[in-house]
Amino acid sequence: MTVQLDSLPNDLQLRWQRHQADLQILRRRERQNAQDTADQLLKYPGYYFAAVARNQELLSQYADRPNLHWIPERWAQIFEKGGFSQVLAMLADEQGEQELLSSSPFYLMRPPLPENHFYQDYAPTQP
Repeated sequence: MTVQLDSLPNDLQLRWQRHQADLQILRRRERQNAQDTADQLLKYPGYYFAAVARNQELLSQYADRPNLHWIPERWAQIFEKGGFSQVLAMLADEQGEQELLSSSPFYLMRPPLPENHFYQDYAPTQP
């Protein structure tokens, strides 16, 4: 059973409208974050390889925690089978891939800034 918005009391209508506005802001942020990550992957070739290396660390770190281990396991499969192009496709569909993207090594790492040596170590490698 669905309730029509105009049949709700005023305070609930206002709460619902605030919730919808907050949800739109969150979705815009998710889209922007995915776009920024895709742009950074294209601008800094080492970012992808740094994320692959970071994912290997996460596989070891979460080996005894099955509730967390599935995430780096799934990312290892993505890196192995789909690689760079699949990651870019996932970032283009940020709403459909939200669960995996929000737990990705890209989102867990700091953005690739020139002063961050971790990314520079991987910079000579091309995707």
